[in-house]
Amino acid sequence: MFTVLLRKASVLNVYTGELLADQCVATKGKRIAYVEHENGLATTGQTRIIDLDGGIIIPGFIDPHLHKDHFDQISEFLRLAIPRGTTC
Repeated sequence: MFTVLLRKASVLNVYTGELLADQCVATKGKRIAYVEHENGLATTGQTRIIDLDGGIIIPGFIDPHLHKDHFDQISEFLRLAIPRGTTC
């Protein structure tokens, strides 16, 4: 079934800016398979369940094309990129 199940968290909807409370995020392999209220999702003994106890899940931006050589140090790039949602 699912590989990882993140439970009891709020999820930021980056399109509306709304924080959706009491959500569940489930992955299957390397892909996100489900984001919504848990509603009795079926899991197996091999599903890793992580209870986030009210934490917040925020999607990150993966930049597929970047010229790191424009920055003298990686710390300068990170200082600018992380607050804007770039995770890798």
